[in-house]
Amino acid sequence: MPGVYHLSLDQLLLELQKLHVLGLNKIMLFGMPAVKDELGSGTFQKDDIIQRATRLMKENYPNFLVIADTCICQYTTDGHCGLLQDGVIVNAASLEIHNQVALSQAIAGVDIVAPASMMDGFVASIRATLDNHGFEHTPIMSYGIKYSSAFYGSFRDEQQVVAETFLGMFRAGADAIITYSTKDCAKWLHNSRAM
Repeated sequence: MPGVYHLSLDQLLLELQKLHVLGLNKIMLFGMPAVKDELGSGTFQKDDIIQRATRLMKENYPNFLVIADTCICQYTTDGHCGLLQDGVIVNAASLEIHNQVALSQAIAGVDIVAPASMMDGFVASIRATLDNHGFEHTPIMSYGIKYSSAFYGSFRDEQQVVAETFLGMFRAGADAIITYSTKDCAKWLHNSRAM
């Protein structure tokens, strides 16, 4: 998707400078680990990419509001938001990992922790952990709801997004949609219906 990139720390300050010039001072960080494991343990290490990026940002741009994705799916070898045991997600153990992630991020200076998992009780569990460690004023922004949608995910397919948008308009009662790319859109809609 245009404008969406994976940035290394050496590029982060350059990106923040561009954002600052544009008057933007809020950012949400998603980590990409060097190593994955069954526990997603990279997420709660003090030298993880999110924690390092947060400290770097706060040292150089202290007025930036930093939101951190507090999920483990990109850090686990199986890609799940929770821990697997015999092929089943184990909720209690998953909550403990998410608590460690949120706490590690708060210690690093994140302004808002943003869990995206779908574990039962994860917001209350994270809240208790943060409160018990002196971070009672660190907000939690849950975005743990998932949709079967082309809009979900950082790297979207533009044809699927256009097709989904148009289908939504038709379902809402539109009789016609005017666009400069009529032929392309008609092909995309036709292809999406054929899937």
